[in-house]
Amino acid sequence: QVIGLGVRHTTSQSFANLCDTYIYYEDIVPAPQLTDAQIEELLSSSLQYLLTSEERVRASILKQRMSESSKGAFDNSQHAEGSFRRFLEKYPHLVRVEQVETTIYVTQPKAKEKPPAPLHIKYRRELKKQRLRVVKREARFMIIKDMVRHLSASEQVRWRELIDTLAEEYKADQKKVSKNAINAVLLLARRAQVIRTLRAKSLSTAPVLLELAGQKIVQDAIMRCDAAYVKEILDLTDEFDEEEAAIALYYEPHFSRYLKTLIKNFERLGM
Repeated sequence: QVIGLGVRHTTSQSFANLCDTYIYYEDIVPAPQLTDAQIEELLSSSLQYLLTSEERVRASILKQRMSESSKGAFDNSQHAEGSFRRFLEKYPHLVRVEQVETTIYVTQPKAKEKPPAPLHIKYRRELKKQRLRVVKREARFMIIKDMVRHLSASEQVRWRELIDTLAEEYKADQKKVSKNAINAVLLLARRAQVIRTLRAKSLSTAPVLLELAGQKIVQDAIMRCDAAYVKEILDLTDEFDEEEAAIALYYEPHFSRYLKTLIKNFERLGM
């Protein structure tokens, strides 16, 4: 009498038929049950392997690959019982099932479309592209006020010198304001015609002059800078939403009333 012994998923039926008795190894030593996490990893890795050069494969090929990769453990798990399609449909985040006539195929799930960014995020991104990075209002107002103070007291200050001077002051006062933030506010002030620069080899060496005069220079400078932001947002192709614009510039929607005032005063503010 010929007795054969082998692993179920690698034994051909024709070979087993040559033996009087064929014993499967899994029947003697049951394969350990796969955990849910192991099943997901097995499904994911098997599908990725098969789709290396194909857009989709038959579900039966995926099942065979999972059996081979797990050395038969998948076949002996509760997950292999019943319909393989029903098993696959439990994992829509890992696999997509398609049926063409009577053949079932599997492929990667469709990538979820990212929800569009809120308008205030879009506004900030577009402003940054125009070299008008939004600096938080507290720091922005402080930089504008100190910029006006220095330019009012000096006949001529160079761009880099002004940035360095303000940065040193803030550091001494333990205020966390970066040179990048100071530079961004100066660029904004120049766009708003609060300051102007004389010609030089580079912006860093260009003399900076204050363009405003009067009793309320700081207030006027702040409004002009805010108006420059708003004007740039209005010129974007995205729709204009006052509350979203307020969040973009002030991080709070109730400033939308202030934006309406700015828009009404565009002409006076030189916009």
